[in-house]
Amino acid sequence: MNPTAGLSLEERNSSISSDQCFVLPDPSFNTVMDRHTTNLVTAIINGLCSPFAVVANFLVVFVIARNGGLHSPSNLLLASLASSDFLVGLLVQPCYIVFRLQENILHFVPCLFRVIYSESFWVCYGVSFLTLSAISFERYIALRLHLRYKELVTTQRVLKLVVSLWVLEITLTSLEWIWKSGHLRKIHAFLLLICLLATFGTHIKIFWILRRHQRQINSFSHMPPKRNLQRQTRLAVNVSYIVVIYITCNIPVLLIMAYLFAGGHLDNFNICSWTETIAFFNSSINPVICCWRNRGIRKAVSAKISEECFFLVDPEFHNVQYRYSTNFATSIISGIFSPVAVTANFVVLYVIFRAAWLRDPSNLLLACLAACDMLIGVIVQPSYVSFRLSENRDHFVPCFVRIIYSTSFFICYGVSFLTLNSISCERYIALTIHLRYKAIVTKRRLLLVAAVIWVLNASLTCLQFAGINDIVRTIHLTIWFVCLFTSGLLQFKIVGIVRKHHDQIRRQEHQFNLNANSYRRQLKLATSIAYIVGIYIFLNLPVLVVTTYHQIVRGNLSTLNYYSWAETVALLNSSLNPFICCWRSRNIRKAIFKLVATWITSEQNLTTVPPSIGSTKDSDPKFDEFYHRRTTNLVTAAMNAILSPFAVAANFLMVFIICKTSSLHSPSNLLLACLSISDIFVGLVLQPSYVAYRLLENQHGFVPCSVRMLYSTGFYVYYGVSFMTLCTIGCERLLALLYHLRYPQIVSQDRVMKVVSLLWFVNISLTFLQWAHNYTFRTIHLGLWVASLLIAVATQCRIIPIIRHHQRQIRNLNQTHWRGRQMQIKLAINIASILAVYFVLNLPVLVITISHQVASKQITSYNLYSWAETVAFINSSVNPLVCLWRVKSIRNEITGLRIWKRLQLARHRFKKDKTPGVIPLDKNLVLVRFRQITAL
Repeated sequence: MNPTAGLSLEERNSSISSDQCFVLPDPSFNTVMDRHTTNLVTAIINGLCSPFAVVANFLVVFVIARNGGLHSPSNLLLASLASSDFLVGLLVQPCYIVFRLQENILHFVPCLFRVIYSESFWVCYGVSFLTLSAISFERYIALRLHLRYKELVTTQRVLKLVVSLWVLEITLTSLEWIWKSGHLRKIHAFLLLICLLATFGTHIKIFWILRRHQRQINSFSHMPPKRNLQRQTRLAVNVSYIVVIYITCNIPVLLIMAYLFAGGHLDNFNICSWTETIAFFNSSINPVICCWRNRGIRKAVSAKISEECFFLVDPEFHNVQYRYSTNFATSIISGIFSPVAVTANFVVLYVIFRAAWLRDPSNLLLACLAACDMLIGVIVQPSYVSFRLSENRDHFVPCFVRIIYSTSFFICYGVSFLTLNSISCERYIALTIHLRYKAIVTKRRLLLVAAVIWVLNASLTCLQFAGINDIVRTIHLTIWFVCLFTSGLLQFKIVGIVRKHHDQIRRQEHQFNLNANSYRRQLKLATSIAYIVGIYIFLNLPVLVVTTYHQIVRGNLSTLNYYSWAETVALLNSSLNPFICCWRSRNIRKAIFKLVATWITSEQNLTTVPPSIGSTKDSDPKFDEFYHRRTTNLVTAAMNAILSPFAVAANFLMVFIICKTSSLHSPSNLLLACLSISDIFVGLVLQPSYVAYRLLENQHGFVPCSVRMLYSTGFYVYYGVSFMTLCTIGCERLLALLYHLRYPQIVSQDRVMKVVSLLWFVNISLTFLQWAHNYTFRTIHLGLWVASLLIAVATQCRIIPIIRHHQRQIRNLNQTHWRGRQMQIKLAINIASILAVYFVLNLPVLVITISHQVASKQITSYNLYSWAETVAFINSSVNPLVCLWRVKSIRNEITGLRIWKRLQLARHRFKKDKTPGVIPLDKNLVLVRFRQITAL
């Protein structure tokens, strides 16, 4: 009997292709469900890391190639390593994402994708290993034979070596497909393992040479060391950092390969996905290490960024005052619609990929458009808000913010234009040749088209860094116009076809009912797509016209407010698209309503979201025992309802004062403002959801999944930010006391803002990764909380002896000389007060959560959760009071603001009553007099 007789054509092709895709091993598509979650999570991680790897590595290669002073042998080898990492981000990681998503959706990956992924992986991976070995040997020669180094290692020889490495890897990888033998791949992997061992052995020798040179320098400390040898030693240390991190990230995947080639067997392929993702992550780390450890590259990158910010046009910062109101208004609009775009498009994506019956070609293209719109809400709109607010506050925007905004804007909008054009073409094909539609338009072809669209736009955007930005941008905008024109033309044709066949369907409905219904569906879907295309053209045409007129035609704009409003209107489209999809697509609308109804009414499906803070690992909040905690629920709900408005008002006042007063823009105050922002969200979102949770539990003995989801997600995001911000505050104070002379150089406002953004990103990412039904991420999240708390306590334990030591010195020495130091000590004491209060109030909920959800210990009553959470929420109301009590500058600003408002109101009343003899009030005199009275 034929084993494939009962299979469909697609399944039969799948079974054949999986066995006969050249020399590639069988990926076991029949066990895809066992790795569905791992595929999704690793695809998301690679999707986030890929753009950064491309931009950062391209920047390193570009700087080394353009700067003649960096053409040293070691830098050329670093440029070769960065080139392979650039290809990893540009080719390997996108292929990996397509591979895993197709595996999840179709339970099959076409042989073409598997070949591209395997070929690019082995070439880039092999070049990286060989280049790393060459870098290690180059450093060893520089230290061992430093007098003859310039004769042995020249720029020409290094360039020949680099070309030879690339040719060797491409040849070895190609021979595997020509001979169709698995032995060559084993030889290839064995060669990489030898390179790794040789690199490791070389660095052990380098380590001993460095130790010996260090002893020589120490023994001849009265003599100045040789500058050349000292520079080579420092460069060897820098290379050691790269090698150690490279080996750490890449040794797992190499060991897995060796184990499989030796005949080993893996129970599932999840470990392969994770080891490959860790290896790819190294491509994003390497350029950061190069800039951190190599002063020449770092200076060249900084100079390039500070001088002209690459290909970006002049934003005319000297005219910011003319667009201040526009910047502020458009930032508020984008800030409001960004969460809507993320949430709505995520729901559309989730529904389409969750329901197998929705994965038809048209819905897959809509999912691609929704993914692009979600990235607009995640990256483009927040970077736009950051751009405009920085422009208003500082009359300047850092280059990295401008790069992120411009790059993400062109990639996402290029993808959306081309995807929209593909949707129009797909609908036109469905209406004109509907009998052959299923043969022409398949899922695999559409996924291939989507991959090509993303690669094309990412490539065009990255090519702007090469100094040909005018040509590339012209090509990019021309493609946008062509896509827009084509989409509009196709929609006009579709409208004519719809009108023409609408009458035919009515006449033939009784005779050909089945075909009529099928064709009516296609017409209705075409009408729905026409709505999306029409609204898209209406909202995106202004920004396209403004950009082309200003940057391509070189027309003169009277004000850049046109850009702000045109971009904001275009960004609004990301929030409207998912609602149009729900409005016009009955299938998607039904699936979403079904999902929402399941969340609200079905207790059986509560495990689809992460458990709330008071739930066990099986997501059971034990509603059958709620009557034992009715009193506790009522009392804690009342306490939180009372404290919530106070937390919002007090913390908002803190943030408002710090942001408004430029003299308060110190790093420590900015971190306090970040802590206050998280406390605002606690009072605005978390405490009301807690009150709703407990009252619903008391009233119905049940809490809808949506409320539990809101509470759990908010808790983990906001409290994670609070814990890590507190740790950062402690470290900032320790640096201020240990390195007070270098403190302004080490801790700057820009660095603090970057750290704050990173904290929010890490906590949001870890919280949403918990949706993958993997408690590893929750354990990591809680582990970071504990580590942050321990670091905060350790820094305070280190700060206390420093404070005591310097207080004794201040008593014995001149007070004026130690004024700056005394101010730092006083600020450290203030921070210690905040940390102590935070530690006391938040430790109970942390201990209970870890013991219950991570250590799986049983608790006697859930009342412990309620009281521990309520005590933790009280901290959001206590923090602003502690800041006002301990930080004099903030207290003075707030009291001055309060008194001045009261005096202004009194003055207005006196004028209204026309009371004679009233002396006009002077603001400065009133504030000085008030402070004198309070001081007495």
